[in-house]
Amino acid sequence: MDLANLLKTTDPAILLAIASGAMLIASLVLGVGFTVGGRALSSWLRATAPSEKEVDAAEKRYLQDFIKSQATSKPFSMTPTNEPVLISLVCFLGAYLASMLFITPPAVKEPENPNKPKPVVLTVVKDAAKAKKVASELPAGNAANGKVLYEDKGCVGCHTLDGKASVGPSFQGVFTRAASRKPEYGAKEYVYESVVNPNAYVVDGFQQGIMPNNYNTQFKPQEIADLLAWLEANYK
Repeated sequence: MDLANLLKTTDPAILLAIASGAMLIASLVLGVGFTVGGRALSSWLRATAPSEKEVDAAEKRYLQDFIKSQATSKPFSMTPTNEPVLISLVCFLGAYLASMLFITPPAVKEPENPNKPKPVVLTVVKDAAKAKKVASELPAGNAANGKVLYEDKGCVGCHTLDGKASVGPSFQGVFTRAASRKPEYGAKEYVYESVVNPNAYVVDGFQQGIMPNNYNTQFKPQEIADLLAWLEANYK
């Protein structure tokens, strides 16, 4: 009878008892084996390990050897052999530290890109004749885009459209007032100058230096023309 048939025909309780007995025997055998082996290993380690006297003797020998090596070692001193090397090393370190503290390497200038467009800078006018010439050379303005520029360029933050007081003069009626602000200046010339050179004329009651003086780099000729066209069409 083979093992498969034997397992099928044998009572499960008997099989369980046999398996349990086999596991118990295997556990006992392994336990005895580990115990005997552990004791044997412990005995061997104790037998081969140095005794306390041997350890003390080894420590004393090591200490004596160390003391002898310290007594025979010579202190550092300048000799004809190491003197040039040490002097050179000190000079090198001194020169390196001095260069790090006091010498600034020259800035590396990047080559200019010939295809890079140059920024547009509006002419800053300072007299009536120049203002009239510049204003006459501006392109035709697009009034519809002027309102967009009024908001995008930040004019809305300081100049109202309804006559109410703010940081700067209101744009209500600005073109009528602009025509009489400065002698020989028309409305366009005055407003243009007020944008690109805001401190050239400061209206009474308002503070100088509030308006940025870099709008000559922030506006393009077409944009300043659009702003002028919008103001002329809506705020005379």
